[in-house]
Amino acid sequence: MRNDKRRKAHIRDQAIHHLVVERRPKRRNFRFLEFPYISFCLPQSGTMVMNGGGRARHVRPIDQTNEDDPMIERIETGERSSKIVKHNGVAYLTGQVAEGETIQEQVRICLDKIDALLEKAGSSRNNMLRVTIWLADMKDFAGLNEVWNAWVPAGHAPARACGEAKLARAELKVEFTVDAAYD
Repeated sequence: MRNDKRRKAHIRDQAIHHLVVERRPKRRNFRFLEFPYISFCLPQSGTMVMNGGGRARHVRPIDQTNEDDPMIERIETGERSSKIVKHNGVAYLTGQVAEGETIQEQVRICLDKIDALLEKAGSSRNNMLRVTIWLADMKDFAGLNEVWNAWVPAGHAPARACGEAKLARAELKVEFTVDAAYD
């Protein structure tokens, strides 16, 4: 009994001071913690609901998504992916690949595709936030940078990561993914 009181006091202190509530997985529905002025409700999904009336109100769990969310715009959506997904001022471009004999040729084609998608998203090279580049072979790194350095706007270089990965087809040497701000 005494340990149980200490445990409840500890949980109350955490909830009040840090807005942290410990969940008991063995309970099936909700866990209610009653305090003098605030009631906490923790559904199975892990969402915490607070209200002052001692009653929990039903809310949509945060791990469920609304498919018709007006904040998300999908452009050129196919069966597998969208070419562009726009959300909260950021345009996410699908991975861009190209066929060509050399790494420089493939990079130029990919960057031309990225320019076209950025324009369609209402953005530009100057607004790129992050670019992830996958090379089939890191030996092509110098060839990639040769074309990249000429293409990226001076003073507007995005955060960039480059790594080696096995790409979808043997003839592919490079793949780009881009996140960019838009107006």
